[in-house]
Amino acid sequence: SDFKNPLDAFFWLGSYAGHYQLPSDTPQVFESNTEESAISKELPLCEIADFAVFDTETSGLSSTDCAVQTAVGFFDSDGKALGFYDKLWKLPPGKKIGYGAFKIHKISEKKVEAHGYRAAPELRKLKHMFSTMKKRKKMIVSHNASFDTRILLQTAKQNGVDWTLTKDDVFCALHDAKADITVTARSYHEGRKRGWWRS
Repeated sequence: SDFKNPLDAFFWLGSYAGHYQLPSDTPQVFESNTEESAISKELPLCEIADFAVFDTETSGLSSTDCAVQTAVGFFDSDGKALGFYDKLWKLPPGKKIGYGAFKIHKISEKKVEAHGYRAAPELRKLKHMFSTMKKRKKMIVSHNASFDTRILLQTAKQNGVDWTLTKDDVFCALHDAKADITVTARSYHEGRKRGWWRS
């Protein structure tokens, strides 16, 4: 779980957030910025991490869709995973998960209703995490910054939360096809060795 490049960390995060059964030696999950870290018993992860990587799963792709799951991984300067935020979020009233989106992430409306958290408080937690990272001038990474930041903004608006993170605040890993396939191949190879992937 050590990475020299933040791009590698994104794909590791993807495997984590993709509902695979990971081995017991993977880092502990931290569900909010107030949880204790494995490194520090006093400081939140956003105050000690060297960079953070985030991803969203959504109800769809349109300008009215929202996040149904958000995961953020926090890493030190050596690329070691310090911990994660990973939660399902409840849908706004009347919102549905599109069939195309469900086919990809397998997150149902029943699942988010039963196991999801209210989005507004969680968005405020994320806003604090990201604001702290920005103030510390630490990198925030997404594989598709334009899409993920748009989805979070839409979700915030639907839940009455003032949102400040924009694509300009985020390093976008979606930039070079050759680099992307190289990192993806490395991630897949490592995951296969560790038994993370379903056959």
